[in-house]
Amino acid sequence: MTIAEEAPPRLDDFDPQHMSILAWAYATLEFPNRPLLTALCQAAVRKMQIFNAQHMANMTWAMATLAHKDERYLQVLAEKAMEQVSSFNPQECSNLVWAFALLTFRNDALLQALSIRSQEIVSEF
Repeated sequence: MTIAEEAPPRLDDFDPQHMSILAWAYATLEFPNRPLLTALCQAAVRKMQIFNAQHMANMTWAMATLAHKDERYLQVLAEKAMEQVSSFNPQECSNLVWAFALLTFRNDALLQALSIRSQEIVSEF
């Protein structure tokens, strides 16, 4: 069996770091396994309350790299990101904005918050 076959039934046992690393690995390999990506997004929605900025940025970057748009995941992520935007670093800000652009996902409130955050930390870019 492959990771893509074994992981989905076990994703509720994964923490956000493991989910985002798995998504990142598939994106780095340029291997868009749609059933796995869908399962990852569904599991992330269930666990979004414990995602941090890095988990959100990395997983969303991976989904965008693989052109996997999951509206529910993106909506829930946007809500959580609004709560944490003041802790985002330059990489996390840019990864999310880039991913949203690639996936043609628009959340004006979050984009404005990310813009403000980016201005606050511009010297770190």
